Amino acid sequence: MKHFRKLKILLSLFVLSVHADLPCAPRQYEESVVCVCNTTYCDTVTREIPDDGNYIVYTSSKSGKRFSKSYGFTQEQSYTSDNESFDLVLDIQPEKMYQTIEGFGGAVTDSAGINWKSLPPAAQQHLIDSYCSEDGLEYSMIRVPNTSSDFSTRPYAYNEYPINDTKLTNFTLAPEDVLYKVPMIHACMKAAKVDVEVVTASWAPPTWMVIKEQNSGFQYVNEDYYQAYADYQCK
Repeated sequence: MKHFRKLKILLSLFVLSVHADLPCAPRQYEESVVCVCNTTYCDTVTREIPDDGNYIVYTSSKSGKRFSKSYGFTQEQSYTSDNESFDLVLDIQPEKMYQTIEGFGGAVTDSAGINWKSLPPAAQQHLIDSYCSEDGLEYSMIRVPNTSSDFSTRPYAYNEYPINDTKLTNFTLAPEDVLYKVPMIHACMKAAKVDVEVVTASWAPPTWMVIKEQNSGFQYVNEDYYQAYADYQCK
């Protein structure tokens, strides 16, 4: 039998309470649990770098755990036989590289901004910190719809008039952008300790750019306006 060397890691887990973390204030909604934040309180989760031979686990579960922190330690032992039985063996090959993760985040839509702005200022900041700060989820990427979406209270585009305006002389942000989405994005960037990238998602081009199929109702951009639509995205 071919022999090879692996790293045997014995994982021991124990739970400690860490005074720096503010725990979740749970509230049950049907089959799920949420952490309640208000003007005076919001849970936090601090990042720690474990010592050599130790690890940290963050657990969220259906039963109600929300980023519950637990600690453990490893024991290393080399062995040469491949027929030995252990509870867990990790075969670590750091030299193998796969896809690159650009970041983690969420969408800033009209509805997100409207609901955020409806909160008292202190609760607004708690919400932003929960998603973007180093004591929260540390979002590093935001997707924002380009114009209105199905999370908007009305349909709109940025250059509806004049019609056939391929030079986009009337390109203007909507009130929803100025009042809600842009301030929310800036607040996230201010709270974050890492660079936050913004990715736009094309959603609703001006009606004069699109062709609508009568039978299906499906819309697509008229190829005569491909360049104008590309310029529209860049703006």
